[in-house]
Amino acid sequence: MTGNIITFASAGISLAKTVAVRDGKVVATGDPAWPRIFSFATVEVLDADDLLDVLSTASGEDPAPCVVRAEPLCDLGRRAIYDDAELGPAGLRVVPRAWAAYDLDHVPAGDIDPLLEPGRAVAKARRCLPPQHHNATVLWQLTASCGKRPDELRLRLWFLFDHPLLGRQLAAWCRPGIDAGWLDPATLRNEAIPHFVGVDVQGGPDPCPRRWGIIRGEHDRVTVPEYVVSQPDRQRDGLDADIAGDIEALRARLGPRFEERRLEAIRRIRAEVEAVRAAGAGSRHPSYMRAAARIAAFCDFWALPLDQARKKLEEAYVGTLTPDEARKRENSSIKGVWSWIERRARP
Repeated sequence: MTGNIITFASAGISLAKTVAVRDGKVVATGDPAWPRIFSFATVEVLDADDLLDVLSTASGEDPAPCVVRAEPLCDLGRRAIYDDAELGPAGLRVVPRAWAAYDLDHVPAGDIDPLLEPGRAVAKARRCLPPQHHNATVLWQLTASCGKRPDELRLRLWFLFDHPLLGRQLAAWCRPGIDAGWLDPATLRNEAIPHFVGVDVQGGPDPCPRRWGIIRGEHDRVTVPEYVVSQPDRQRDGLDADIAGDIEALRARLGPRFEERRLEAIRRIRAEVEAVRAAGAGSRHPSYMRAAARIAAFCDFWALPLDQARKKLEEAYVGTLTPDEARKRENSSIKGVWSWIERRARP
């Protein structure tokens, strides 16, 4: 059963997040160096205790692996779900999984110290998720950036489901938390983006006494509602997906609000372009991919011309690159992202 499978990606070097500590406090975090080729291994988990054992054990390995939701196509390959003309074929493919790891950031901490009170932190953070998660067993992980800002909760919550789901189904289900800015949708929308399970603390002892734990719930697995399983794309922007791209149907459904909603979609497209233009080093390509997917969805639903929006987005992305980087990526990530989006949109 593919749903209960955890995929580990390794590279012969540590894939742990680095944590810089000064005077007992987290002052900086950093990503590991990313090689081009990874080795993949899969592990089937039976229950929450098994999942905790597998993940916490992996977090202590040296070199540390990372976790992805996607399924390996081979033992060695690229950590990618789309082919690249220059870098080579994809090493992973998207499949439904009966688990999810939610990256929660920027949740107001109030009077909670997550380093010392993880139970209270989890109780508050899980409220950002759909209600079916509130009483289910949860594995909590205090991530590398936890404690960096005392006014925010930053942690990862792992759940098992009673039905496997695709990442895009999860993202649609969890949209309120995403829109609030508390739930990072990156690993839901792109199953090749890693979940870091290890941390490399530098400059002093780890200020976090314990990074992994489990809280028992009324149910061992989250009960997935039927509407999420059977109609994952039933609604987009509050409208039925069966009228996507049909101007007359949208106009009939929305009446005088049609033009206002369509203009709002255009404003959101422009905001996506500006977000890519402002992206910093290390986040430019992920930002570009997310923006491309969102813009394609807006244009598809609201029957807007994609070519013009695509051109502006590509120009914004190229503007963040050096001439040499832009030349190397012209036929791969810059143009290739659109082929990836088309493949993901196929039934």
